[in-house]
Amino acid sequence: MTTRPTRRAVFRVGGAGLLGLGYPQLHEAAASPSAARRATAKAVIFLHQWGGPGQHETFDPKPTAPDNVRFVGRVSDDDLPGLLAGARGLVFAGVEDFGITMVEAMAAGTPVIALDAGGARDSVEPGRSGLLFAEPTVASLVTALREAAATDWDRADVSASAHRFTEARFAAAMRDLAGPLVRG
Repeated sequence: MTTRPTRRAVFRVGGAGLLGLGYPQLHEAAASPSAARRATAKAVIFLHQWGGPGQHETFDPKPTAPDNVRFVGRVSDDDLPGLLAGARGLVFAGVEDFGITMVEAMAAGTPVIALDAGGARDSVEPGRSGLLFAEPTVASLVTALREAAATDWDRADVSASAHRFTEARFAAAMRDLAGPLVRG
């Protein structure tokens, strides 16, 4: 039985070519018994890296990541909703005042696993739209990822949680706030 090489394997071959290795050698190594023992992920977690080149524009930044984990750089406005809706979760380990990416993910029904800091505290509702992890450490993130993977998320409810950030709600809140000031 012949299998087609994955996109990731093709990129690895491109990088390995600099070392004098070609597809036959890499294919043989991938078919070896030791390669068959490697663990594979059962879930997709969409990891969003804001800015920077896409994976296809550089050497594979995470060559040992499972094939179903994608690292993306710049994403067009047209492609982003589909990527977010198709993700099992969005990991947000940074600190931002607001964090529009988190709200966009939630609007698409995708739970957010975020560092408990900055705007994540205002946008992520733990247990409803995602989880917050306490500190920027691998152990804290892994604990949150395991909890998120074990949670049966209601994607419609995750999406509904983002409705409090709509443009209409913002405009109404601004009118309510500014109205008394303008009148007198």
